[in-house]
Amino acid sequence: MNGSPATFDLGPLGKKVTIGGVLSGIGQLQNNVSPGDHSAQADISNAQIFINKSSGVLQYFAQAGAYSLPDIGVAYVRSSTATRIFYSALPQWFLKLAPTSNFSIEAGALPTLIEPLQLALGFRYMDDQQL
Repeated sequence: MNGSPATFDLGPLGKKVTIGGVLSGIGQLQNNVSPGDHSAQADISNAQIFINKSSGVLQYFAQAGAYSLPDIGVAYVRSSTATRIFYSALPQWFLKLAPTSNFSIEAGALPTLIEPLQLALGFRYMDDQQL
């Protein structure tokens, strides 16, 4: 994940809009294959873009792209299928109206406040043994 996303002036969409992304892959070899799985495979684990405007009265965020959610003990679901059947190619997005620094209203497909629910952000937990 890019720790220093690029900032752009997008005119009517915002003067300070940050755009970043992640591209990662996964490969696996296994000898005790779950039914429906393969002994060897490679896939894109994350190919996502993040667009964020976090200043001003109208703010927004969007996470879009492809992802897979590998888990231990079950057959691997390829990113092309996982993106379609889990949270879609737009798993998180929201619009935020922030008339003051102490009050805001948000609407959209909001991220969870429950951890460690990882959704489509597995790349942020690469040291996590759950993957």
